[in-house]
Amino acid sequence: MEQEQINKTRTEKLIRSCMKCWLICEAMVRVELEKSNSCQRIIDSCRICSSVCLSTAGLFIAKETVPIQSILLLAYMTCRNCVRECEVMNDENTNYCMNVCDASAQIFMEFINEYSLN
Repeated sequence: MEQEQINKTRTEKLIRSCMKCWLICEAMVRVELEKSNSCQRIIDSCRICSSVCLSTAGLFIAKETVPIQSILLLAYMTCRNCVRECEVMNDENTNYCMNVCDASAQIFMEFINEYSLN
């Protein structure tokens, strides 16, 4: 029972991280769209990251039986791409987005490593 509780807590952490990443990336898209000199690469990478993170959270919430390792790998790579794009801009908003996406990517990698060992 204890291991089940640990798994539930870790899954909840992943879901919270996905939802935060989704929210911040969506906000970043809105911020960029309001600029007169918006960066299309930031808009595109944040849109994709937002979508993938929301979908990943949905799969974990619904407890879907899908090839979860592939989903986690996609989410990891998408977040890492968003981090790389945000690093280039180096302002307060992109730095926050970068940190949130980086934290999510780390959580995804923890799950990927665990699934690889099983």
